[in-house]
Amino acid sequence: MTANEPELDALLAELRERVERRRQEGAYPEGLEETLDEHFDRLMGSRPAPSPARYDEIRAALHRLENYEYSRARIDAVSEVPAGELAHRIIGKVVSRQIQGVLEQAQEHAHVIAHTVGLLAEITSALGHEYDTKILQQLDDLQARLAEQQRSLNDVGRRLMDVRDRTPGCPVSTFYDEASFTAHFRGSYDEIRSRYKTLAEGFVGCDPVLELGFGRGEFLELLGEAGVRAQGVEVDPQLVATARGRGLDVEHAEG
Repeated sequence: MTANEPELDALLAELRERVERRRQEGAYPEGLEETLDEHFDRLMGSRPAPSPARYDEIRAALHRLENYEYSRARIDAVSEVPAGELAHRIIGKVVSRQIQGVLEQAQEHAHVIAHTVGLLAEITSALGHEYDTKILQQLDDLQARLAEQQRSLNDVGRRLMDVRDRTPGCPVSTFYDEASFTAHFRGSYDEIRSRYKTLAEGFVGCDPVLELGFGRGEFLELLGEAGVRAQGVEVDPQLVATARGRGLDVEHAEG
């Protein structure tokens, strides 16, 4: 990174401070953050998190199971047969010791079940967290590899064009150009502007805005047209040069 390039960590720290300060001051238009979340989810995809209420239900069920009390007093001795209730009570007293032993075994068994269910819940939660962490890491790695591949393709395309320009009548032609690649996988210039016009207008009164990875700069242009001061940071020097040629306030940063 050269001396005139911004320190990305410092920019991010300043951005977080400004966002939090403006949020506390109520400076953001109503619904702006929800709209940003929707755009982010559409671009990156999202998986709904488990409801905390379900975990509360599991904990409550485990608590009831662990504290359930078995008691002879809860055994119903009522009978519709004449003198049946008395007979039940007499039989209950005769076998009370055996009944108590059975109840104690049942309660011990319930505690074992509660402990087992609790362990299963902890293991399931840990596996879910590990799964999420691995998936996010794989997505980050994939995005980094795609960005590196795109930079490599850009470099190959520039070299081929240099060969073609320096060799009159050379039959070499580039099989790839960044504009076609971006238009195919991301959308055309007009499509992106149409898609993000409303989002850009939501930032009115919230400047300055910093866009990380501005690409072709459509969103920066829309912000400028809406009267919002904005700056962009990009790792691709060719994109930075193109954006500067269109009068956008952008900087190049690695990493």
